[in-house]
Amino acid sequence: MAETSFPIIRVDEWELRRIFNDLRIADRADRGELRAEIKRSRPVTDTSIRNWVLGTLSQEVRYYDAENNLVAKLTAIFGLMELWRPAANRTPSVL
Repeated sequence: MAETSFPIIRVDEWELRRIFNDLRIADRADRGELRAEIKRSRPVTDTSIRNWVLGTLSQEVRYYDAENNLVAKLTAIFGLMELWRPAANRTPSVL
């Protein structure tokens, strides 16, 4: 399989958030255009993290298109009120 080479462009976290939101990744997943998959989910025990509450999770969510191509990967920390709920098919947007 031929490997595609993409240029490396360094951006800060705010630019990544803007791109994620501008592409409406979470909205597209909610509408069924993209499939969201939780690849990793684990409790966060570091209480020094801003807004940490008991039950905070670190998750990696991957988004795939209809051809099963990886479109986006989100790694984030979610508090209890922000958790992605697969049963409700609701994905987080990046703030």
